[in-house]
Amino acid sequence: MPMLPGFSLPYQLYLLDYLKNSGKTILIVLHDLHLASGFCDRLFLLKDGKNVAEGTPEGVLTPEHVRDVFRVNGHAVRKRDRTDFELDMSLNLSDGSL
Repeated sequence: MPMLPGFSLPYQLYLLDYLKNSGKTILIVLHDLHLASGFCDRLFLLKDGKNVAEGTPEGVLTPEHVRDVFRVNGHAVRKRDRTDFELDMSLNLSDGSL
């Protein structure tokens, strides 16, 4: 599902890049870990409405936090001038639910 319904993916990426480089503080809610890690300088990770972690994408999207909150295996890594999110596509269903 697109982040901004009705806008093309290139325009969505353009808009996120524009906001990131605007010099302003922007508060945005994202559920896409790739977009959050690539366009946000600071993240707040919530689980059941409670703040689990806050800080840089690399500090927040650790394997432990991602596994606990999203029940998948992945983490943020620094690539070139941005942070990217790597997902190894394996589920963590230790609680038996889907």
